[in-house]
Amino acid sequence: SSGINAEYGETVMLLVILVALVSSTFCGPIILNPKGVPRPAPCTQTCAGNTGIGTTKWSGPGHVLSTTVDISGCGFVEPPIVTILLEEEDNDLSGSASLMAGTSSAQSVTNSQFDVILIGYVQDFFFKVKGAPTLEFAENMWSVNWQAVGYTC
Repeated sequence: SSGINAEYGETVMLLVILVALVSSTFCGPIILNPKGVPRPAPCTQTCAGNTGIGTTKWSGPGHVLSTTVDISGCGFVEPPIVTILLEEEDNDLSGSASLMAGTSSAQSVTNSQFDVILIGYVQDFFFKVKGAPTLEFAENMWSVNWQAVGYTC
């Protein structure tokens, strides 16, 4: 009787391991993307980064600023789904980006880069509008946190 129980336990354990292996092989991340052709789960890649406060190169005239974010290291074979968030240096000017549009919008996404375009004005800690951000201000105050999900094969 105890031999049958031990044998039954081993069989159940093997069955659990087999189900886990089959599930991990055939199931995986899925991208619901109407623009592309679905690919196998092993081709799905999540890649994330930050451009760095003080190292993000902003360009543009006055109240319109932009930066291009390089994601070529992710190895995407088509444009991924990109989400962004503008990160702000924590100091007396925190909240300065609250009058900027585009702080969570990736533009012109390709498999190797995307653009962030900010339009608006900055304000101080007391919510007083200070005018258009300068390039020096943007480079010392803001960076881009990003996450991209796409296919690598």
